[in-house]
Amino acid sequence: MTTEEERRRAAAERTRGDLERLESRPSDEGFWRALKVLGSFGWPIALMSLLGVAAGRAIGGPRWATATLIAVGAGIGLAAALSGVGRRG
Repeated sequence: MTTEEERRRAAAERTRGDLERLESRPSDEGFWRALKVLGSFGWPIALMSLLGVAAGRAIGGPRWATATLIAVGAGIGLAAALSGVGRRG
């Protein structure tokens, strides 16, 4: 028959072993950090390009005007993305 003290010691020992195994695992931080950077890089470009599409449709001009607004939006989004990544780096 085990006493309460022995059960607590055994639980603490199991917990220590679990923590040691957890700390010895290889870190996936590099993958998730790269995914965050790619996400933070892509969203501004996509959103600003969509704003260019909306602006081109709103003015109802020729197709080259819409294409130009898409390119301008993508350029602004790229500048914003590079600025954001530079600050996080």
